[in-house]
Amino acid sequence: MAKYQSIYGEIQDRARIPWSFVTIFAVILVGIIASFAVAAIFIGIGFATGGLADVSELREFVKTQTFVSGPLELALPTAMVILCAVFWVRIIENRSFASMGFSKHGWLARYLGGFVVGALYLLAILGIIYAAGGYTVVSIFPVAASTAPVFPALILAAYLIGFLVQGASEEVVFRGWWMSALAARRGKAIALVVTSIFFGLAHMGNVNPPTMESMIGVANVMLFGLFIGLYALKEGSIWGVCGWHSAWNWLLGLGFGLEVSGQGIDATPLLVDLADAEGASTFLTGGGFGPEASFVTTAVLLAGCGWFVMRGALRKE
Repeated sequence: MAKYQSIYGEIQDRARIPWSFVTIFAVILVGIIASFAVAAIFIGIGFATGGLADVSELREFVKTQTFVSGPLELALPTAMVILCAVFWVRIIENRSFASMGFSKHGWLARYLGGFVVGALYLLAILGIIYAAGGYTVVSIFPVAASTAPVFPALILAAYLIGFLVQGASEEVVFRGWWMSALAARRGKAIALVVTSIFFGLAHMGNVNPPTMESMIGVANVMLFGLFIGLYALKEGSIWGVCGWHSAWNWLLGLGFGLEVSGQGIDATPLLVDLADAEGASTFLTGGGFGPEASFVTTAVLLAGCGWFVMRGALRKE
């Protein structure tokens, strides 16, 4: 009998997966290391370009880099998180990329398929909210209407790269590394629930100050963790969920100009500039947290979770 249970690729007996309670400290450690590494990179850029005279001015320096600061703040920290997580799995835990969901077979089709499905999910949710009177259209294809459309288009492209990395990083850590490590010792269900709860709690930093819609938003992020975890379990890899996550974040913030988990992006939207309709309920629109705090999102994600469960995502092999 195998030493470890596997939800993706085979985990060899020589692997060294820590006991369940230890893994949370490893996740926190990876986040800390990534944060310090990224700060060092920005400090190096600042001193090399002469734009930074003192380390205490780092945050203000990053904000002044208008064209690159947003995409860089997305891509650099999250790329470092991916590298740290991969290092931990390969060197510390001594297991394969396949065991954390990076299957070689059909990876590109799975990724692109996840990207398309994520976009369709978002369009469905926004369409329902709009039909219910939650949104008003400010402008259509605002990028094309810009006096210099090439520049905002380049920013959108840079943000796409940033969100491709950012979306993948959260999936690599939570569904790729941590869920597979917990499942190896405790099984699918416990791994799914634990990682989903902590995935939601990890977004508490976006809640300042706490409001009713932001608390609903965090609960929906936990529900998203369940949904996307079931997706990964059913597919047997994390390629699809990486694409899903990136498509959702990029289109939400850059396609329609709405908040992504309570965070707004200062850029011209690509497709349609949406705004909350006057008098619309925050339970419908999600208010300042964005549509991720909408009851429409709750209903759609619950339906998605039910579909994956019925399709055997939690079934024992």
